[in-house]
This record gives sequence, C-alpha cells and structure tokens, in this order.
Amino acid sequence: MPMAPTRYEYNQMMQVVQQRVYERQGSGCYAPVPDQEFFGLMQSWSLNIMLRNARAPRDSILALGDKTPANSFHIPGLKQLFPRSRYNHILCDGRDVAISAFRHRERLHKEAPQAGQATPDFAAEVPQLLRKWGGFTRAAQKAESAGIPIHTVRCQAMLNDCVASLRGCVDHLLPDNSFQALSGGRELLEQLGYTA
Repeated sequence: MPMAPTRYEYNQMMQVVQQRVYERQGSGCYAPVPDQEFFGLMQSWSLNIMLRNARAPRDSILALGDKTPANSFHIPGLKQLFPRSRYNHILCDGRDVAISAFRHRERLHKEAPQAGQATPDFAAEVPQLLRKWGGFTRAAQKAESAGIPIHTVRCQAMLNDCVASLRGCVDHLLPDNSFQALSGGRELLEQLGYTA
C-alpha cells in the first residue's frame, strides 16, 4: 500500500514535466508508470519476499500463504495482484480473539518493558481489541460479498472436527483435488499423519 501513493505522485510529476518541459509534444522522455507495470512489479516483489521467507527450495513449493489478519483489509488488492489467489477466513469468537491478543501484548510487555509504558489493562484494552477483530471480520465478509472466493471456517468447527475443517480449507485452496495431482497422488491428511 505505501508504494501506491509513491507511484501516483510520480505519475503526477511526470504529467507536469510533460506539460511544462515537453509542452505536450509526443510522450516525452518520462512516461507515467502504467497499471500493468506497477502491478507486475508489486506481484514480483511480493512473491520474492514470500519465497525468501518460505526458506525452502523454490521447486518444492506448491503454494504460498500468509496468515496476517490485517490482510483482510487488502483482499481486493491482493486478488488484483494474484488473480488465482484464494482465501480461508478463520472466524473465531471475538471474545477469544480479544483475550488472545491481550495475552500477547501482556507477554511482549513482560519480555521487553518500555520506559514509561503502563502495564496492559485488560478492561481498558478489550473494546479496542474487539473493534479490531470486528474490522478484520467485516473486511473479509465484504470481500466475499464482492465475489472473491473466501471459505469461512469457524474455530468451534475446527475444535469439533479438525480433519473435516482442514479438508474444507484445503479443498477451497486447491479445488479439483489438485493437491493430489501436485503431490504425486498423496493425500494431504496422509502427509500430515492423519489416518481414516
């Protein structure tokens, strides 16, 4: 997202250069960066970062994924960069999410206390944590209602039947049993150590 304003400002500057320096003659030496070039650059950059972070040989990677909740706000942009991308939305109870996020903040505060920073206060932080969870959830639902393929699985369903929940997620990400085709015929659950 921070690159988009930079590209916009560059294109605006090039438009001024074309008008003032080249007096609208031809295209000038510095044409604006078109959408296709910008999206290609962002796609390449994102893939390189993910491949580097995967720490695996490139030819062994079947798919790349990320579990950052804030990506919920960027699903339409990600879909534009990666048209074949698919999304699983793990929907947990907001209360559980707020407690987990608070415990995470509490742990970070204990590990590296900042001078002048107060100890996290659960009652004070819960409303903000719930708003944050609600924002992530609404963003995923909005993307789905806009036609982007999103498979929602509830945490409670995962607790009740983790194998079926995992199968639903994998089937959504790799439709038409493509995992078996890509992995030489092996079942994903078999590879993870699950047996029927």
